[in-house]
Amino acid sequence: MALIHILLTFSPFVFFSELLWTDAPFGLTLLGQYIIKNIIILGVLVVMLLNKKGKTISVSYLGNRLTLNQPFFEIPAL
Repeated sequence: MALIHILLTFSPFVFFSELLWTDAPFGLTLLGQYIIKNIIILGVLVVMLLNKKGKTISVSYLGNRLTLNQPFFEIPAL
């Protein structure tokens, strides 16, 4: 349910993008900050899920490539 909520909060990017920015590209309104926070949380959740399943995480940034073949942090069992 929380994942659906996070995904639906992205809809203002498509329908009401003028409500997100005061001075594009860096002047975010309160709504814009909320949506960017949700994007970051969603990204962290995806990395944690891949890490838990033992998948390889590969990132390329400015021509440099980082590949993690093993879990880089431990998620404690509940």
